[in-house]
Amino acid sequence: MNPLSQRHDPKRIRVLYVAGTGRSGSTVISNLLGSAPGLTSVGELRYLWERGLAERALCGCGEPVASCPFWGSALASAYASAAVDPAVVQRADSQLLRLRAFPALLRAHGDPQRLGASAMRYTDELARIYSAVAEQTDGDVIVDASKLVSFGYLLSHVPGLDVFVLHLVRDPRGAAYSWARKRERSDRGAGDRQMGRESALKSSLLWDVWNGSAERLWARAPQRYVRVRYEDVVADPARALAPVLAMLAMPDARLPILADGRVAMGVNHTVAGNPNRMAGGPLQLVDDDEWTRLMRPSTRRLVTGLTAPLLRRYGYPLAPRTHVFVEDLAGAARLRARIARNAVWIKEQGLARALEEKEIDPLRTVPVAVRKLRYRRAHADDVGLARPVFVVGLQRSGTNMLTRGLGMAAQVEVHNENDSRAFERYKLRPASVIESIIATSRHSHVLFKPLCDSHRTDELLDDLKTATPARAVWAYRDVDGRVRSALAKFGDGNRRVLQEFADGSNTERWHVQRMSRETTELVRSFDYSTMSAASGAALMWVVRNRLYFDLGLDRRFDVLLVSYLAFLNDPAATMRQLCGFLDFPYTASLIEQVTTRAPTYREPLDIDPRIREQCSVLADRLEVSRVAQLGIR
Repeated sequence: MNPLSQRHDPKRIRVLYVAGTGRSGSTVISNLLGSAPGLTSVGELRYLWERGLAERALCGCGEPVASCPFWGSALASAYASAAVDPAVVQRADSQLLRLRAFPALLRAHGDPQRLGASAMRYTDELARIYSAVAEQTDGDVIVDASKLVSFGYLLSHVPGLDVFVLHLVRDPRGAAYSWARKRERSDRGAGDRQMGRESALKSSLLWDVWNGSAERLWARAPQRYVRVRYEDVVADPARALAPVLAMLAMPDARLPILADGRVAMGVNHTVAGNPNRMAGGPLQLVDDDEWTRLMRPSTRRLVTGLTAPLLRRYGYPLAPRTHVFVEDLAGAARLRARIARNAVWIKEQGLARALEEKEIDPLRTVPVAVRKLRYRRAHADDVGLARPVFVVGLQRSGTNMLTRGLGMAAQVEVHNENDSRAFERYKLRPASVIESIIATSRHSHVLFKPLCDSHRTDELLDDLKTATPARAVWAYRDVDGRVRSALAKFGDGNRRVLQEFADGSNTERWHVQRMSRETTELVRSFDYSTMSAASGAALMWVVRNRLYFDLGLDRRFDVLLVSYLAFLNDPAATMRQLCGFLDFPYTASLIEQVTTRAPTYREPLDIDPRIREQCSVLADRLEVSRVAQLGIR
């Protein structure tokens, strides 16, 4: 008889066993459950003897397991009359639970008596330690994230335990990518400090075997079995885990989910698992979807092919949507990505906002084009005298509005990032091309908006060979406004770029060029697997705006610092300053198209406190520099 089909006996110790495969998010999800009233997460209890005692690894509270008050009391209670020998338990574990022993375990129906003396001793150890843990938890449900299906099956036959199963599934391509990465174990005492790694082939086969076995063994007892996808928990933890709490007859148990969507992790006395088990306090659940961008296509195809039947059964697409950066694409793929991104933008912001941003409103652009044509005809002999102007800074900082205002002047020729004559994939073409555009212009000023080249501002000012010296305008915006706009336009892109740089998988993107040593150390000091998209966008604000000082632009007479908010609050004053800086006359028409949109938000975003502090310091420094320029110019 399957023990999971038995009715609950209140005298037995209730255990929620998290079954599945490695790198499936079991640590964070079991700790989330363990932070709710009535549940206690103990991590991967299977490894108590090997890692907790033999290797002296750390408990989730930060103390070595043997000296942790929780485990110290449990071990003293379990072994009050007998000495514990970790090696004996480890040998029994190895003999009974590895994959090649699984058929024998199934033939014996998990009954320790049929498996021999070693199995009997092993289950006695489990019964002893679970009883001792139950004393420490005061009757709470014990959450065991050991995952291994064979261990869970054996555990369900241990006398005195009442086992329920949470079958946790993650997309095998994400799991395979995680298995391939190098990660250091910060919780390890003795032994190898690197987390284990597996090939895509092996991780896929294990994913098939263990997930298929979990469903076959336990799904026939739905009152004690729930299957949950990791991705669903990250998206909506309360909804995804509600069936688990209902199965435990605890539907009113409240998961510690904060109003802003983060989860408040308590201290969990966990054994083994991902080192993030030691992180407490508010935590943003983030889907670790790096594989959708960085996994090799051949590896993705291999994993998909090997796991296809269960992929579809568990609701995963055979051809998942991959996260890409538009500038990484070419040809038709790039065009499709741009169309898709702008479709989302139009849906969220409205068609009028999109027309304004893309400079394709004929009611505005046609009259301006006519004025510029007349200007060129009137200044046919002024070829080669134009002053180059570079509007730089960080995307979503009001540069479109600034450029649009300056572009109203008939004497200004404008080249945005989408202008293929001056830009290729949003980056400026070679200096010779830019010099040619300037040399052949019949306007007095040629304006470029090379935001992806902002880290080259000093080079653009010093190295271009033009008849009239260049000028640069560095625009910046308040961090909350910029982050909200960036999230609407780019989603999680900023965080993913910084994560690539931090882990060394891609250090060539324009976003992370010419960072100072201090900024580099800052970027590499964060855990991007738990960082929210908002925090990532805020950190990018710090990274790019620090360049204004790191490149010495604050000490140059040919660079003007402009605040987007100051421009909105007093368009005329800001535009007059700009015109004086660029040496052409101010007219009221230059601010006719400035849309003074009031902020739609009142409360600041929930951004990592350390990043928020960096933002505040830099914002103050920018404002001091801007005000100082007002006194000079």
